Amino acid sequence: MNPYCYRIPYLLPFLKLGETIYDQSFKTAHLTKLQDTIGSCMLEHLESLNSSRMQTAYKIIEQLSQIDSVKTIGTNNEIKYNYLRLPILVSDVNKRDELIKRLFDKNISSSSMYPSTIKNIYGIENSIVNYNKSFTNADQVVRRLITLPTHKFVNQDAIDNIIACLKL
Repeated sequence: MNPYCYRIPYLLPFLKLGETIYDQSFKTAHLTKLQDTIGSCMLEHLESLNSSRMQTAYKIIEQLSQIDSVKTIGTNNEIKYNYLRLPILVSDVNKRDELIKRLFDKNISSSSMYPSTIKNIYGIENSIVNYNKSFTNADQVVRRLITLPTHKFVNQDAIDNIIACLKL
C-alpha cells in the first residue's frame, strides 16, 4: 500500500494513533499459515527495499548537515543506515510540532515517534526499576524527536520538500 494513504487514519482521532497502551494480558500467538506465507514472500524483496531506504536516508542526511536547527542521531558518513523511519532531533518542541504540520501539509508523513517516555505509560510503574527517578534527558529527546519516511515512494521531490520544510 502506498504510505501516502496513511494520512487517512491519521485524520481520525478516535483511532488514537500514537497512543501507547501497556497491557500485560495482551495475547500473543504464532503466525497463521497465511501470515507466514505473506512474510516469506516479502523476504524476497527485502534487499531491494532496504537498499532503497538506505539511499533515501543517505540523501536526506547529506542535506540535513546544512541545517543548524536539526540534528541527525548517531549517523556516520562511512555507514549506510537502514532506517524504517529516519530519526532527527529538532531544536525545540514548538519547532517539532510546527515541522510535523508543515510536512503533513506537503504530504510527508513525519511523526513525533513517541508520545512520552516509557516512564509515563499508564500501568507500567510496577515494571520499571527506579520509577520515581527523573529522566530529564529522555524527556528532552521525546519532545524534540521526529521521524521522516524513507520508503520507496519518497522521491527527490519529496526529499526537496522535506529539506525546504526543515530549513524554515
